[in-house]
Order: sequence, then C-alpha cells, then structure tokens
Amino acid sequence: MTDCLWAYFTLLLKQWVETGSTGYRLTFDPDPPSVIRFRINCPVPADEAFAALTRPDRLDCWISSGAQVEPRVGGKYSLGWGTPGEDGPGRITALAEGRLLAYTWFESGRQSEVVWRISPHDGGCTVELEHGDFDGYTAACLGCRLGWADWMNVLWLHLRGRPAARTWRGSLPFQHSRTTAPS
Repeated sequence: MTDCLWAYFTLLLKQWVETGSTGYRLTFDPDPPSVIRFRINCPVPADEAFAALTRPDRLDCWISSGAQVEPRVGGKYSLGWGTPGEDGPGRITALAEGRLLAYTWFESGRQSEVVWRISPHDGGCTVELEHGDFDGYTAACLGCRLGWADWMNVLWLHLRGRPAARTWRGSLPFQHSRTTAPS
C-alpha cells in the first residue's frame, strides 16, 4: 500500500506543477463509507469523457492495457489486467450513450458495481464515479478508494491532454520522462 500512496502523491504533485491545480484529492477517513463516490470537473464535452471510459484506444491511454469493451448491457468490459471474474471489471450492467456506464467489479472475492455518470455543464462536464457496496470489507474499500482516487487524477490529466502514465499498477507518473542527475 505504501507504493500506491507514493504513486498517488507523486501524481498530485505532477498535476500541480503542470496545471497549477489538482484533480481529485482523497481524504483519509478511519471509518470509510461503504460506497466510494468521487467527482471531477473536466474542461471537455461529455461525449469526449464518455469515450475515455468506453473506447479501448482511449482506455489504453490512461487506465488499461489491451482494453476490451462490448458496448451493450451484458457486454464484456475488460481493462486487460486482473483475472476475469476474480479481479477488476467484468460485464456492463447499464449503458446510456454519453452519460452512463456501469459494470461489475470483482475485489477480494466479492462482486460489486462501478457506475460512471457524466453530465454536461458550461465549459465541460462533470464525471462521477460510484463504487460499492463495501459494507464490512474495510481493507478492500480502502484499497479501492486509493486506487480510484489515483485513477480519477490520471483521467483528469488525460482529459486535459496531459501525458498520464499509469500509476496504480506499478508505473510512476514520471517514467516516460525520467532523467538522471549530472555527475
């Protein structure tokens, strides 16, 4: 979990340096809610944010590796990592073009649901994530909260056209531009 925290805080620093602000900042709650909810405002049209969640080529830019999406209820939703049916996403449970995507999620031997809602507003859109129910599974909830906070920030950078290297699965945000100190 320490590596994940470093990746998360490094990404926040990257956002601040490059844009002067940060996307989603996670608050640490010793008694986390059973449902995770995050919201970010993005300066892009709702259909562009929706494409970042549903088009494999766009998903591979910020969260996945070899994404597979069958855009229909019951269709496959894979980020190309994890064991299908045991870790990560599974099947689409709800889909409304440009505004709603929901899919099953497997974590710690339990199935839950991830729901993305997108709503337009002046100058862009709001992207909301809801993931639950973690009632009684505090460790899984804390891990998912940290993971989703990290990914919401990577999405925030991606939608601003900034390079957004994957952080949660082991890569640090500066991997693509790492330099060595002069000797």
